Order: sequence, then structure tokens, then C-alpha cells
Amino acid sequence: MDAKTELNAILNAAVDGFITADGHGIITSVNQSACTMFGHDEAAMIGHGVAMLMPAFWAERHAHFMASYAATGQKRIIGTGRDLYGRHKDGSEFPMHLTVGEYAINGDKQFVGIVHDLTHRRRNEDQVRQLQKMDALGQMTAGLAHDFNNFLTVIIGNLELLQSTATEPVSAALLQDAVEAAETGSQLVRRLLLFARRGQMEPEALDPAVLIRQFAPILEATLGSQIEVILNFSDTTSTLMADPVQLKTAILNIALNSRDAMPNGGRFAVEMRAVDVDADLLAAELGMVSGRYLLISASDTGAGMTADVRQRAFEPFFSTKSVGHGTGLGLPMVYGFARQSGGYVAIYSEIGLGTTINLYLPEYAAAATARSPSARAVPLGQTRFDAHILLVEDDTKVRAIAHAQLLRLGCRVTEAATASEAVGILQLGASFDLVFTDLAMPGPMSGLDLCDHVRQHYPGLPVLLTSGYAEDVVHADLIRLHAIALLRKPYRISNLSRQLEVLLKTTSTSGAKR
Repeated sequence: MDAKTELNAILNAAVDGFITADGHGIITSVNQSACTMFGHDEAAMIGHGVAMLMPAFWAERHAHFMASYAATGQKRIIGTGRDLYGRHKDGSEFPMHLTVGEYAINGDKQFVGIVHDLTHRRRNEDQVRQLQKMDALGQMTAGLAHDFNNFLTVIIGNLELLQSTATEPVSAALLQDAVEAAETGSQLVRRLLLFARRGQMEPEALDPAVLIRQFAPILEATLGSQIEVILNFSDTTSTLMADPVQLKTAILNIALNSRDAMPNGGRFAVEMRAVDVDADLLAAELGMVSGRYLLISASDTGAGMTADVRQRAFEPFFSTKSVGHGTGLGLPMVYGFARQSGGYVAIYSEIGLGTTINLYLPEYAAAATARSPSARAVPLGQTRFDAHILLVEDDTKVRAIAHAQLLRLGCRVTEAATASEAVGILQLGASFDLVFTDLAMPGPMSGLDLCDHVRQHYPGLPVLLTSGYAEDVVHADLIRLHAIALLRKPYRISNLSRQLEVLLKTTSTSGAKR
């Protein structure tokens, strides 16, 4: 191996992106990490100006910076590091740390940039800030609840003393109303304490599937005849150590929020599955401790939440409802129950499609250890697939993660950002073993429309749908009718591997390939 080949191998193995450019800012070489980070092929970058990797604001000023440095020699970023933003191929921006060095070849000035993607670090920092904010709110809430409880104790005690001496019916009735109002206030305090993780819970070993099925009539009555309640956990056999009353209350509070988001009716679905969480993206995103959890997903087909509302949804007293139509304690109570039970909660929502609230509750240890090894996640790398996958996903970050997972499973991957782009790729005649597509897609075609297109024009080519929102609830009948495989987000690589194993084995048996 010569020195140049060895250097290229080292650079391509690096996690950070390496980009070299000449004195005019024209890219002369890139490593594989830089291509992955910015979403361009090597051929699309070499020979073009580095401004293509910058947000529009900085790209417009890049030529001026270069001219200023050439004229004055004043260094702005060379020799130092700086946090700024890069631009993906699709135009989206991402945070990065850039370090620039300068050298010369035969007297000609050259530059090298080392780029470190800060996306995951920023997400973790945001998660820590959110947890700190929630903990601070919890401590404040616990203190207020303690003082409020003392006041209510005095109020209720004095009212009861007055009741014992009241002789007139009108006075007795007024006192009774006052006692009931004070008791309602004490119930509010208990909910506050639960949010603050200071309330007393009474956990017991329970089968959540049995409990929620028994609770279903109350859900149906609460949601009304315009909303269809769907339960999907026939294969779940997990056992939890949780407070049954608080679990039912959490599901009810989620359902009440869903009802308000669906004034004209819709669907409310509760699904359940066991998941293994290790130190992967899911754990980092939610700040979760590794382990085995039962995932209870409650989805609706309502209006969805904006990013701002989603970020504040667990704050106590925050509500989008008008005054008098909500306390703003429903979802905070869900958050408090999850954390006090040793679990986690996450919201996935999209305007116009609906909302999914995921409760991650730790499995009861006695039941988890008794589970057969066959039910555990397939170890990474045990199954590898010699398959060409057409990956269709509009979210740049999610697409990059899915691409990396498929590569680790031995697949070759071709990407498309929309269903329409995927149709164009298929029409070019390339051979694919499977189409892996998101369900909610921008543009005229959805993931389900892409499934219809594949079924009509490429019979036998399997399609794997994935969804993190509630749109699969909307199309549940069609998905079941056409027996389309569905992988719910967030998923682990072992879940993806199992789906590929089933679908590709079926395809191999039939001999179909497009």
C-alpha cells in the first residue's frame, strides 16, 4: 500500500468530514464522511466552490471573504475553530464545527476544512435543557402543592366544623358545596404532585393489555360515537409493575386531548409492543436508560401539533384550549406518571395528520427474565442481506439514519426524497429487491400512493412502509386489505432486520425482482 492509498483509507475511515480546496475556494478532494454529511456524491463536489456547502447568507458573502483575505491577509477562521451551519443537498441546514487550515503546494495556496456534525450534540443539549426545565417546574410545583394542601386542610376542617353546627338547610347546602369544591382542589393537588414525581403511587404487577381492554368501554364513552377506538396488541404478553389507576388515567388524559383535536370525529388507536433500547439514537433522543420496555402508543387522526406546542406540551398549565376548557395538566400528568414509573414519554405529531404519544414503561423484571431467547432482538450483524433497496424518505436526517442502518445490514441503497422521485428512479429500469418508504410524504404522492404504483407496475416487488405519526391509523383498512408491511417509528435496526428477512425471503420464494 503506497502512502497516498493509506492516507485516503485513513481519511475515509474518519467520522469528521475532510474537504480540501484551492486558493479560489474550489473543492479538490473530500472524504466519505463529508459526502454523507452534506448529502452529495464526491463527483458532485469536486470542482465546485465550497459555497455550495454553505447556507445562502454565507454563500453570497464567501467570495468577498476570500478576496478580503487575499488583499489583507486578515484571518477570520483559518487556524481557529468556529460553530456555524452547513447546507445539505436538499437545502436544509445543520449545525457544525469547522476548523480551517492553510498550506501550499508549489507555492499555490491551499485550504483544508475539518467539519464535525453537531446535530446529535445539539439534540442532547436540548434534551438536557428540557429535563432541567421540567425538573425545576416539578420542584416548584411540589412546593406550591405542599402549601396549598395545608391551606385546604384548614379550609376543609373549618367547613366540617361549621357543618356540624349548621341548622338551616340553606346553610348546610352552601357548606356542602364549599366542601366539595375544596375536595376538588385537593384532587388537583394530587395531580400536581404526580406531575412533580412526589405523589404516592401504588404499583402492582399487571397485564396492560387486559387492563386497557377492560377500560375500553370508558374510552369509547368518553370519546363519543364519532371517534372509533382501535386496540392493537393481540401479540403482547408483557407484564408491568405500575399503578393501574394512574395508567388508566394517563390513557384517558391522552384520549381527552385527542378528542379535542378531532371535533369532527376520527380514530383513536392504542398499540402495544415490547422494545429493547440500547445506547442508540432512540436512547440519546429521549435520554433513556438502556433496557427492555413496553411501548404503549396512543395515536389520533386529529389536527396535530406545531413544533412549539409539541415542545411545551408537558409543561404544567400550558394549554391551547380557551379559558375554562382545560387545566393544562393532562399531558404533564402523563409525563409525571411515566417518569415516576421509571419510564419515558415522547410525542410525534404532524399538522393535518395527527399525533402519536409513546409511553415507554419498563417491563417487570420477573417477566422479562422468563421471556424466551427467541423473543429477544436479533443481534446486530447476525443477518445480512445481499439486496438493493430503494429508500424513500423526505426527512434528511431520518433518511441518513435509515441509509446507515441498511448499509450495516449489507444492503445496497438508492435514495429518493419523495414518492414522485422514487417513481422516476423505478422507471429508469434499475433492479430493486424492496422499496422502503415513509408513509407521510410531501408532494402529490404519499407513501401509500407509491405502494399502489409499485403493485400495479412492478408486481412482486415488496414494499415496507414506515410511519411515526397517526396517518397509518387513517389508512389502516387499506394497509390491512393489501397486506402491506408496516414498521412503526422509532424502530431499531433489529426491527428493520426482521422485516427485511420476512419480506426478502417471500420475494426470493416467488422469484420476483424489479
